[in-house]
Amino acid sequence: SAASDVYKRQDREGAFAHITYRALGWSWELGGNTQGSNTFADVLQYDLTDELWDKEPAYLHVHCGVNDIAGDRIWSQVESDLNDILTVCESRGVKLIVDAVYPFTGKSDNTSGSHNQQVIREVWNQNLRNWTMSRGAIFPDVNHVLGQERLIAKSGDPEPAAGNLWDLIDSYMYDDGLGVHLSKSGCAAAGGALAIAIQKRILAEVDIRAINGDETAAISLQLSLI
Repeated sequence: SAASDVYKRQDREGAFAHITYRALGWSWELGGNTQGSNTFADVLQYDLTDELWDKEPAYLHVHCGVNDIAGDRIWSQVESDLNDILTVCESRGVKLIVDAVYPFTGKSDNTSGSHNQQVIREVWNQNLRNWTMSRGAIFPDVNHVLGQERLIAKSGDPEPAAGNLWDLIDSYMYDDGLGVHLSKSGCAAAGGALAIAIQKRILAEVDIRAINGDETAAISLQLSLI
C-alpha cells in the first residue's frame, strides 16, 4: 500500500480500515518506535527520514512542546516548524497528527513547570488547536486524562488559576525527578485516550459513500504503531 493511502481498507463489506501511523517526539521509549527529548525543530531536522517513509505510514503523530517551552522557543518558531513538517507530509500523502502539550509538574525547585511555563503551554495548546483546524491536521487533546489541578504555587510563583490542569497525575509520572515524563501507566492512559480521539477523527474523515453507499455502516479501526 502506498504512503498516500489515507487508510487501508481490507474488507469493503465489513467496512474494516487498518490504520498505520508513526509517533515522533515521545519521551518514553516504546520498542524503538519513538524519539525522546525532541522539539518540533528536532522532528523536522532529524526524524523525517527515508527510513521513516519506507514504513509507509498513513498518519504521522508528532508529540512535542515541553522541550520547546523549556528551551525558551517562541510560538512563531514552532509554527514555522509545523508548516514545514506539514509540507513534507502532504508531499508524501501522509496525514499529520499534532498532539497537545501535556501537563508537566516539573522539578520541585521550580526550574521547570513554573507558572509562566504553564501559561505558555495553555496558549500554545490553543494555538495548536487553531493551527490544526486551519491546516487540516488532527489535534487529539487528552490533557483532561493526564492532568490534575495544581493547588499550591511553586516557590516565587503567583497562586495557580483555579481549575487548572497543570500537574501530571502522580501515578502517571515517571519517577526520575523531572516531573515531565510519563510512567508506563501514564503512557497507557495517554495511548488509550489518543487512540479513541484519533479514531473518532479518522471516522469523521472516512468517505462513507465509498462503503457500499451505506451511510449507517459501522466502521472499525485498528491502529498499528510502526
